[in-house]
Amino acid sequence: MEPNRLVARRDELETIERFCAGASTGEGATALAISGPAGIGKTTVWRAGVERARSQGWRVLVAEAANREAALSFAGLADLLATVDDALLESPPPPQRRALAAALLRADDAGSSDFRALAAATTTVLGELAASQPTLIAVDDAQWLDAATADALRFALRRLGGAPVAALVSVRQRGGRPETFETALPRERRSELKLAPLTLAAVHEVIRARLGVALPRRALVRIVERTEGNVFFALEIARELLRSGDVARAADLPLPPSVQELVGLQVARLPPASRDALLLASALAVPTTAAVPVEDLAAAEDAGIVRVDAGGRIHFEHPLLASAIYESTPVARRRDAHRRLANRSEDLEERARHLALAAAGPDEVVAAELDAAVRHTAARGASTAAAQLAQLALAATPGHDADARARRTVTLAHQLLVAGETAGARAALEQECARYSEPGDLRARLLRELGSILWYEGERETGYGLLREALENARDPELAARTHAAAAWLLHDTDLPRAIEHADAAVGLFDPGQQPGPYSSALLLAAYLRLTNGEPPDEEAYMRGRALQEQGVEWDDVSPVVGMWPLLHDDFADARAIYRAGLERSRAAGDVTNVQGTLVRLAEIECWTGDWPEADRLAAEAVALADRTDSTAYLGSCLYARALVDAHLGRLESAQQAGERILATFEASVQAALGEWVLGFVALSRADAAGADAHYTRAQEIVDALGQREPARFRFQPDQVEAVVALGDLPRARALLDALDARGAVFPRPWLLATAARGRALLAAAGGDLAAAQAAGEEALRHHAELAMPFERARTLVVQGGILRRLKQKRAARTLLEEAVAIFERLGAPVWSATARAELARTATRRAAVGLTPTERRIAELAAAGFANPEIAARVFVSRKTVEANLARAYRKLGIASRAQLARALDRDASIS
Repeated sequence: MEPNRLVARRDELETIERFCAGASTGEGATALAISGPAGIGKTTVWRAGVERARSQGWRVLVAEAANREAALSFAGLADLLATVDDALLESPPPPQRRALAAALLRADDAGSSDFRALAAATTTVLGELAASQPTLIAVDDAQWLDAATADALRFALRRLGGAPVAALVSVRQRGGRPETFETALPRERRSELKLAPLTLAAVHEVIRARLGVALPRRALVRIVERTEGNVFFALEIARELLRSGDVARAADLPLPPSVQELVGLQVARLPPASRDALLLASALAVPTTAAVPVEDLAAAEDAGIVRVDAGGRIHFEHPLLASAIYESTPVARRRDAHRRLANRSEDLEERARHLALAAAGPDEVVAAELDAAVRHTAARGASTAAAQLAQLALAATPGHDADARARRTVTLAHQLLVAGETAGARAALEQECARYSEPGDLRARLLRELGSILWYEGERETGYGLLREALENARDPELAARTHAAAAWLLHDTDLPRAIEHADAAVGLFDPGQQPGPYSSALLLAAYLRLTNGEPPDEEAYMRGRALQEQGVEWDDVSPVVGMWPLLHDDFADARAIYRAGLERSRAAGDVTNVQGTLVRLAEIECWTGDWPEADRLAAEAVALADRTDSTAYLGSCLYARALVDAHLGRLESAQQAGERILATFEASVQAALGEWVLGFVALSRADAAGADAHYTRAQEIVDALGQREPARFRFQPDQVEAVVALGDLPRARALLDALDARGAVFPRPWLLATAARGRALLAAAGGDLAAAQAAGEEALRHHAELAMPFERARTLVVQGGILRRLKQKRAARTLLEEAVAIFERLGAPVWSATARAELARTATRRAAVGLTPTERRIAELAAAGFANPEIAARVFVSRKTVEANLARAYRKLGIASRAQLARALDRDASIS
């Protein structure tokens, strides 16, 4: 780049240099947009910025988007990755690698992919590049970047974390600011450099530097007035003036009124073959000499309109030139150009677009070509482009062919949904449902798609009614089966009996030999629905469905029940293995939604089974991922996992904040039940029995409204028993226990049996029947021997230890309580460890060396664990004044003056007691 190309933009270049210097620190993806109207000089500044970034050690990935190129899927991505080593492009996991190969047309047998895998592959490649060198994504005219590339870059930028990646883009602004890919970043991570019009002095300097002449001041004034400081228009007018006469007469010559007229004057002087070649080039997304005769461009190159690089790529010297040439050409000639280009194109998508632009009206042949292009483009993962092509196919459908129109509307709606354009899909389906009334499968497809959209948008009864109408219209058994399966999923958390009916119908209609994927998914769903409805587990159905799933099914038919089933059975080892494998598959496929859900399940498993550092890591990743995505589908579940782990680790304030965020975001839903659950556990950990009971009661109300009768999915019922016993409401505690015991008789498994027995022990002890309490505690511990949940075992040990102490069996009580303390401390549960230590202090057979009474020691240990005086009073069942008096005596006996010294003093005292 010649230094004189930026003679008038020195301040802007300094801004870019500062941006590159700051972005290379690796504190997260950042972006700088150079914006302004067409011809203001954005490309010149952008190109200078690219060179400066290279000189500062950046790896620069470049794409120069063009108006026509916006219609060609992944054209921009191909340009950005053109200089990346093949070995790096082969490094992502297989699903991502195949998706990338399909998108870039690098392999004939790349197969189909979807956007999730392609976007994940883009993220992987950019992350690998940035790991070795700061990487700049440089896109000129980003408003014209093809939608598929823009979507992949948006996805990647939101997920690159602290990698040293930056985006430098130029953006044409006409009226409002167009949304370009880098706006996916938070506002604080991006900035904008708006180019101002050039001054008279700057225009003079640019013309002299570029054209080697100094125009008279009067001519410069006229040019600046006409162009309003637009550098491109100013240069082109100066060139035209110089062609028309000498410099001295420049001020007196007429000025062209517009860029289009100016370009028309330039093109009109070219030979007919050159004009035709320029039209072809302006109509192409990626113009090359393969489609445009290079010999016909010689005169246009001499005129400074285009240049041809060594690879045969044709570049217009400015995007305005291409658009002006195309838009000034009569429509008939443009159609003829597109017809010729369609015949020359080997790319299915590009050929179909040219045919659509060449057609004078609806044409079934063109529509059929567009249908094939939709399938081809969707298989490459370019959902937005596929939707655009589907819209063109619908528009090309002759009005008399109602069936073809309905069929293409279903295709369009599907592609719009995949692209995330729900409103557009709904509008298209509503219009066609009102128009197409012929009974049969086509109407059934229309109704099913529309019904599903309405359901998810909250219009549940209307949506379900459309699904029922779809079933009445369906003639094809597979279509009916898929509609039943869709209805079952829609109803599974609101109306279990009807959901089960639909799942059973789907199972009966699918052929397990011909359709093992959808059949096994429906079979597993039916088994899961029956289990959550309170029926015994259908183990045979589960094993048959799981075996079919393990033979390999399509991604959409992978059933979540495969992992949920062993989880509900407390088989955590099997569930962990399934979810870990699923996490790897979801990561490789770029399925962010499934990644979030799987992280939540794994965080639960590790929390329950005692690997709390791993649970902490998984929960943190889940929340970070949920916060970086646009969807809130799993936000509540991710926050629940975060709160669950924090509460067990004693981070009660953080856990409460996460739980309250759930309730602030979700109402009367599964997520709200999770929020009430964790807030109940936080309250229970603080010995706030009334608060815990209130949260658990609200959680149960939500679960009941959802029709969930299986407590293994929401494991709060035993904790509510403990809270209600602490409140002294023994009849209600007995009713809660009866419900647990009834479920245990239908679906017995270690967690339910152990925690229900612990609840009976608490209830009997509260009623004064210590013998029955001891027997129930022993039963609970027997079940714990088959349950890999150490935290729950430790809680039961504390309960049983307290019962044995009241029975004066202090040695046995101490043994159990010491084991509980050891488990809590190994896990890292300070709140519950303090409770166990306090109970252990009450079993002391001799007074401590400094003479602390058991009550003084218990209160001191709770204070050392961080409990406030009102919380201690609730746990020890004494008044707040009694707590204060006991703490004062403990301070005096231990020789300390503050609560901060308690923990060390108690440890020192215990070592000599």
